[in-house]
Amino acid sequence: MQAALDHLVVNVRDKMDEAAMRYRKLGFHLPPEGRHSLGSNNHVMVFETEYLELMGLPPEVAARGGGPDITRDPVGLAACALTTVDAGATHRDLQALGISAKEPASFSRPVDLGEVTREAAFTITRIDPAETPAGRVFFCQHHTRDLVWRPEWQTHPNGALGIAEVDAVVPEPAESAVFYETLLGRDAVQRTAGSVHVTLGSVTLRLMTRAELSALYGVGSAPNDSRPAYLAAVTLKVADVDKTATYLNSKAIVYAVADRAVVVPAHECMNMIVRFRNDPEPRSPHP
Repeated sequence: MQAALDHLVVNVRDKMDEAAMRYRKLGFHLPPEGRHSLGSNNHVMVFETEYLELMGLPPEVAARGGGPDITRDPVGLAACALTTVDAGATHRDLQALGISAKEPASFSRPVDLGEVTREAAFTITRIDPAETPAGRVFFCQHHTRDLVWRPEWQTHPNGALGIAEVDAVVPEPAESAVFYETLLGRDAVQRTAGSVHVTLGSVTLRLMTRAELSALYGVGSAPNDSRPAYLAAVTLKVADVDKTATYLNSKAIVYAVADRAVVVPAHECMNMIVRFRNDPEPRSPHP
């Protein structure tokens, strides 16, 4: 099965206002808040081919026990959504691979386009979290892509163009690689001496130990997470990392510089590391 990264979900629980404030300050353009028919609320940061999604629960939904995934997971990077054009067929493919997944679920959210409001519609197939090495994994079918990837939402003051890498902490990367080999095939998984790299379209998922994450980013940058396995960091492509640093300086954002990349620690980004690096092949953010 082949699949690219569609988007990343950042769980913010009941802290949506804080999350939106923080990510706007970091230099992301956030369209108006969305409300899903399932009860959750969200903000999206749309890039060329993927997006980041802040996902939370309005207080009244949380009070009546809605959103079990959101209330159970800690604040931080929570899920990788992979692409599919047919969630039902993907569910059947997962069954054939011996991977446990829930029946496809459909939902929607209104999108305010100024003079008119339209309904963005999705169908997702969720893999049983007990089977995924770090964070949740699900497949997302977009029925209305034009209501997500809108050109007016794809330009960000910090220069972000797209997602390059996602880093996950796992106890034994080689053992966790087996799940992705089963899901995506062995050609999508590269085993190195330590970490494991998984190809998700143009994005690389890197599986590493907690010690490797600390060595890469520094202990002070890491998420506050005691779980043995979790999603920890995202690397975003920019056209000019020096311009990104200048923008962050203008907003008094704390960051470090390592290997010509700018690293914003997890405590600034709702408990996940955000790293900016130059895109080796700069492109316009408008496809």
